[in-house]
Amino acid sequence: LIAINWVQPVHIFISRHIPQLGEHVMALVVVLFTLLLTILFYCMKHLADMVFVREEQQNRRLQEFTLAASKSLDTQEIMETLSRVITNEIRTGQVYILLEDGKYYRAKFASTPLAAAGFRLRADSPILLSLKHGEPHVILKEFRAGPLAAAMWSEEQKLFSKLDLDCIVPIKDQDEIVGLVFLCGRGKDVGYSFAELSFLSVACSIASIALKNAVLYEQMFREARIDPLTGVNNYRSFVEKVKQEFDRAGQEPLALVYIDFDDFKLYNQLYGSAQGDRALQIGAKAIEESVGSQGTVFRSGGKIFAVLLPGMDGRRAELLSRQIQNTIRTRLAQDAGATNRNLTVSCGICVSPYAASTAKELMDNADMAVY
Repeated sequence: LIAINWVQPVHIFISRHIPQLGEHVMALVVVLFTLLLTILFYCMKHLADMVFVREEQQNRRLQEFTLAASKSLDTQEIMETLSRVITNEIRTGQVYILLEDGKYYRAKFASTPLAAAGFRLRADSPILLSLKHGEPHVILKEFRAGPLAAAMWSEEQKLFSKLDLDCIVPIKDQDEIVGLVFLCGRGKDVGYSFAELSFLSVACSIASIALKNAVLYEQMFREARIDPLTGVNNYRSFVEKVKQEFDRAGQEPLALVYIDFDDFKLYNQLYGSAQGDRALQIGAKAIEESVGSQGTVFRSGGKIFAVLLPGMDGRRAELLSRQIQNTIRTRLAQDAGATNRNLTVSCGICVSPYAASTAKELMDNADMAVY
């Protein structure tokens, strides 16, 4: 069609302006059109290659993400990998990942370490309702123009403005939204293409399975290391943590305090096991209150608690032990069901590397010091 419509006018134009070519005009026209068609062909080929290469690149990144996510049971690692896949493929200023937490979705990850990730979104937010009703994503600019925007709370509007939020994509496991991806700071006049939104949906679908498995594993892991009665770490966790902290401490002080409830068997016989359990629960909370961020509290036996205190010397450990004794005594006295039921605790302290050369010695010596 190009040749039919343009060859003759070009032939006339060249003949008129370059008469010296004579009978060679047609040959020149053919060469020019051949060159033009060649350039056009390569431009179209390059454009097609860009489209297919982009699609192939997206598929490769999704395959790599699927492989990485399937190998991990760490929610933080999975969120970090998801964020990296998104930022490598889609231009955005910031990525936040929120996970379901009861009545809220709490921000658990930010692609920029210095970004504040402590905010939350209510599960009954109008945006969540939109996503639950089948929307694959929410573009904030479009959402604000819709009918549900009027139902947004002012705190949500302020949060979205502060984050410079552009797009929300659900991390969905069938009909359950287990998390959200916030994309922020892309720019007011820059939209999202169909290819980008499709990529986000597929990436979040892959992440949903991995995150659900990781959350379940971490929950089981915590439950296996938490004492169900008192809520503090159990003996299994205690043995692991002592070994880790002992190896980490080296020549730095590491204090271990054992706390034993005196005559606890007699206490149970006199007042019943329910009251005994209550006393242990009160004692555990009193110990945690006294220790705070200085160390870690464990229930290492039926009536024995342990406190591991990295960087604490013997003198400071003794002062803390006396504080724990006083706090337990006070809390038990304040308990309405424990009136006139005296219960005391004895403490034993050992500090490495001065009084123990191994983790086992540290535990054994602290145990002997109680008695």
